[in-house]
Amino acid sequence: MERREFLKAVGIASMAPVLSLGSVNFGEKEYATGGVVHPERARNTNDSPGEYELRNTYVYNAEDSCDASYPFTVPFKIVSEMTAIVSIKLSFQIYEEDNSPVTVHYHIDNGSGFGGASGNYTSDQTDLDITASVTTSGWKAVRFDVDKRCRVAAIIECKIVRVDEDWLKCS
Repeated sequence: MERREFLKAVGIASMAPVLSLGSVNFGEKEYATGGVVHPERARNTNDSPGEYELRNTYVYNAEDSCDASYPFTVPFKIVSEMTAIVSIKLSFQIYEEDNSPVTVHYHIDNGSGFGGASGNYTSDQTDLDITASVTTSGWKAVRFDVDKRCRVAAIIECKIVRVDEDWLKCS
């Protein structure tokens, strides 16, 4: 039996998550924790036998304290097997030490150093599209700069596409 038929027979053809390490509520959304890979779908890309497009979602989350002297950096990786980036979304939550608002901005390192600062934010943000700032595979990072001591919880959701000729073949 080919792997494709096996996956269909056991119900994985719908591409439901194969592994779940837990979840975290962030605002009104629930995110998987850890580097869980969720293949959204596999389809034949151009009717070529043996070539399939795989869409994967990688979720990176981190939380740390920071202040004006010590920024908070979240590293993440775009795997080298990717053939296209679908989207990269950034969400973060700010935990203030007192009732005065904290101003947060972020910088993105696309592999060649941190670029310019984003706009200033004083409240939690969900699904900021940072796709245009990340263009290649490899290690990347988002650095958060703040003006007062606070704690920041960040989630980076990377959706990528890759073409794999062998993933459905039996070994």
